[in-house]
Amino acid sequence: MARKKIDLGEHFSRHLHDILLYPKAAIRRILKEDSNIMGLWIPAFVVVGAAILTSLGSAIWSIIITDSALIGLMEVAKFYLSFVVLPFWYLSLWIVWALAIHFMASVFTGKDITNWDVFYRTMKIVGIAWAPLFLNILPFFIRITWFWWIYLVFWGVKYNYHASKKISFLVVLPALFIEVLKLYTLLGAL
Repeated sequence: MARKKIDLGEHFSRHLHDILLYPKAAIRRILKEDSNIMGLWIPAFVVVGAAILTSLGSAIWSIIITDSALIGLMEVAKFYLSFVVLPFWYLSLWIVWALAIHFMASVFTGKDITNWDVFYRTMKIVGIAWAPLFLNILPFFIRITWFWWIYLVFWGVKYNYHASKKISFLVVLPALFIEVLKLYTLLGAL
């Protein structure tokens, strides 16, 4: 039997397009795909792309609103540092959040916590849910896109673990709490 060759570029663009425009349908389709290690490359590309666009967006808007040449140079240096560090940070966040979500969802739904297929699908959904973070290149979108990420993970938990909306909400509640706290501290600093 011949192995089916996966075109990563076409696969990536289809996932990205669908997750932004038809999120619930895209999550259902992603969960039905075959389990193989190659399937985790696309979420990894999404996470790294989100990190690069986030660092680029942060630097662009910081440099534009800065009127000092010295501070502008410091912002450029900060951009180069974040361009290198942020992809690794986002990749580690992807793995940590996937583990945390899998653990909480497995406990709340009574599923086997050692089930590789369920964890694999959780890794895919949590990684592809970072697609809205591509919009972080625009100013002030970083707060909106993280709430969008939580929304996508909510539906991913619901469909992957066959959980109720209440259980899915309990699973994403820690992420929601962290995001509301970050928003509160940002608004408190203004």
